[in-house]
Amino acid sequence: MGGVVASTSGNDITVGGPHGWATGQAISFGSEIRFIESVVNATTIRLNAPFSVAPATGAPLNPTITYAPATQLPSVSIFDYWSPATAVQRIIAGASVDVMKIKVNGDYHELEFQGEARDLLDNTSFSSGVASLTHFPEEPPVGEIGYQTIPGHIGQVWMGASPTQFFTLTEAEVVVRNNVDMRKREFGFDGPRCVSAGEREVGMKFRILEQDDAATKDLYAAGKARQPISVMLQLGQDPGQLCGIYMPNVIPEVPEFDDRNPRVEWSFGLSQANGSLDDEIRIAFA
Repeated sequence: MGGVVASTSGNDITVGGPHGWATGQAISFGSEIRFIESVVNATTIRLNAPFSVAPATGAPLNPTITYAPATQLPSVSIFDYWSPATAVQRIIAGASVDVMKIKVNGDYHELEFQGEARDLLDNTSFSSGVASLTHFPEEPPVGEIGYQTIPGHIGQVWMGASPTQFFTLTEAEVVVRNNVDMRKREFGFDGPRCVSAGEREVGMKFRILEQDDAATKDLYAAGKARQPISVMLQLGQDPGQLCGIYMPNVIPEVPEFDDRNPRVEWSFGLSQANGSLDDEIRIAFA
């Protein structure tokens, strides 16, 4: 999604025509990504947090793509090819994601996926008809790997009932758990025949350095009172290499005080993100 800015007022942004956007979608400007907290009208949206530099009139917004949880989980097949071509090649067929973890710290970020699969195929024992395949697929042609370290991965974090930018986050882990049942215990089935998602659990655990400012104290008060806060993580700080994670309704746990290091850290246990109709979390790229 993109657009052209007509005017800006605090967290409100007006574009030059009907935007057609919905709550939870992401927009990006410059080297930052934000999420739509609410739709004011056909041309105006309210962001979860302001941009560091307000977009000027006529400024273009960067294109983004936003992902939300799904009621029906799709499956995927994972191909595991090795060299030389005569080596054992494998396919994990009908895999589903039961647990996704996004780990964040000051050094690097990790995305971790866990789940079961319908079957494990290999080219040495393959027979026609397995996994609806007539032959074991060959590895597609690939070019040389030309990768480099992506600079500027630090990003931003905004938290609170009235979101404030924090500079004291030391680590965080966002967890999405689908509680998948592979439906493999029914009489008459020789293996899993479908993926059945259970009640979704979304949460975040994180650590921050203790400070005596109002925003940090408000996090503690929210945990004691079981009051929801908004959480947004931006990974990266270069246009085209941004990832945003937004949870609008997180109930923080009361933090533990960790004084093993020279500075006291507050360790918030897994704090539940609430929602309805698949809106507990949004993940976007820009």
